[in-house]
Amino acid sequence: MPHLIHQLDMPDRRLIDRYQRGFPVCERPYAAMADELGLTENELLLRLERLQTLGVLSRVGPVFEHTRLARVCWPPSRCRRTSRRHGQSSSIAPPG
Repeated sequence: MPHLIHQLDMPDRRLIDRYQRGFPVCERPYAAMADELGLTENELLLRLERLQTLGVLSRVGPVFEHTRLARVCWPPSRCRRTSRRHGQSSSIAPPG
């Protein structure tokens, strides 16, 4: 991949940097990321596809931190029931 670095322009580099720091969790994550980087959603998607084709990115899509996702998605009452069943595991404790 060292030879590929010359094929990356500043928007590519900013996209890679932003992509590695987390994926927006919203209805239109690619549009949100594109807006943040001053690109259109289509431009961002084309760049991601190109970077994946070049082998710069191995995977395009969100990677969720499962412990945070569980806390966000489950209602607190279900977290408490599940915690009791699994020995008060802190990884599934209710938020707050």
